[in-house]
Amino acid sequence: MSHAAKADDDLKTGEEQKTPEEPKKVEKPKKDAELRSSPRLQCSGTAGVQTLPISDDPTPAKIINLSTGGCLMELERPLTLAIDETVELIFCVNNWPFRVRGKVRAIRSETLIGFQFPQLNDRIRRQLEDLIGEMIAHLAKLHKQSISHRTAQDDVIHPHSPSAPPTRGASPLPQGKPVVSKQGNLAGRIEPPRRWF
Repeated sequence: MSHAAKADDDLKTGEEQKTPEEPKKVEKPKKDAELRSSPRLQCSGTAGVQTLPISDDPTPAKIINLSTGGCLMELERPLTLAIDETVELIFCVNNWPFRVRGKVRAIRSETLIGFQFPQLNDRIRRQLEDLIGEMIAHLAKLHKQSISHRTAQDDVIHPHSPSAPPTRGASPLPQGKPVVSKQGNLAGRIEPPRRWF
């Protein structure tokens, strides 16, 4: 057997012994929006965050968005929090005060924290649902007003717009005395200069 043939046999044997490794599947982490079971609405209101056990004053914050499942808050000063840490949340939206337990679910910056409401009693859940229903109704009303306002503006035809119908016998220029230049020509109708030669 030649050296080349032997080398080919060794190579084939080595290939048979190696089993190809299957590529590992990398699961992408789900985004916050995919994890939420209820949509969050943008809102504003005063808030506070207290670490447990409650011992000091709450860190002042403002609420950015809200749903029945959680909220996003912007703290006035950084607060050392860890993912899945439970805190006490106090917030007021549209004169509705709430005090609930919140679990840290997202830390977007030192002061921008997303919380989940892991356990809500029936009374607070109903209050949150009523508040969110009120906010949705208000947004729908504003949207409807915006559409009707835009439609009303579209119905008004301005006299100088391209879509305005032509008026018979009326000049597009404002009425009044024609402007006459020193040479006696109407403005806008300038004759070319005469050549004398």
